[in-house]
Amino acid sequence: MARRAALALPALAAAAYLGFLAAPASGRGLTTITVVAGKPSEYRFTVSATSVLTGSITIKIVNRGKVKHSFSIVGETTPPIAPGKSATLTVAIVDAGTYPFFSTLKGQSSMRGTLKVVEPAPKSTSSTIPLQQGAGEPTVAPPDGPCANPVATTVKVQMIDFGFILSQTTFPCGTVTFQIQNAGQAAHTFDIQSTTPSGIKAFNGGKTLLGGETDTEVITFSRTGTFQYQCDIHGQEFSMNGQVAVTG
Repeated sequence: MARRAALALPALAAAAYLGFLAAPASGRGLTTITVVAGKPSEYRFTVSATSVLTGSITIKIVNRGKVKHSFSIVGETTPPIAPGKSATLTVAIVDAGTYPFFSTLKGQSSMRGTLKVVEPAPKSTSSTIPLQQGAGEPTVAPPDGPCANPVATTVKVQMIDFGFILSQTTFPCGTVTFQIQNAGQAAHTFDIQSTTPSGIKAFNGGKTLLGGETDTEVITFSRTGTFQYQCDIHGQEFSMNGQVAVTG
């Protein structure tokens, strides 16, 4: 059975939840999945999907346990992953079949499972309704200036695979409470710019949320203007980003 695999170095800052994308025109899959080690118990794996398409598979392993764990599949193995850290394996599996995965660390023989790899289904000729990929761009572009009349605002943010849906993309300056929900399968972050004390726009950093998780983030916009937001994991690769307008 032919198979090809390549190892990527650990990505210590990011975790990702399992899900798969549509097969590209070549007929091969392009899949991103996440494996959580140490959940539901210390010596178990939680996998969001047990079946993926043949082709390139990116596996992001997150250690939610209290001891180090590793992950191995088709001859490729991560280094030991410390609690709270993550690593990434990228493998190419060209043949359909069932592939075992496991931890290689001593005393962790119970950490094992299987990943089913299948050929993509024939492309459907029926029309489909495209999934909304965000709330759209704001219709105003406020000038950069001080916040004269701060107002407290709440903005709901829904993250999907791979885009954002905001309840509003234009809101007044002041304290903004972002109520964030990951409605997708992949892990995402909501990271938005604000003005630093030195007067420059900078991202604040977003918490990584697995599918179904929620978070609340409070940002103070001390100046008006246009500010960017993004997913720190998929912002560049999948253009998962946008902008908001902060008015006076």
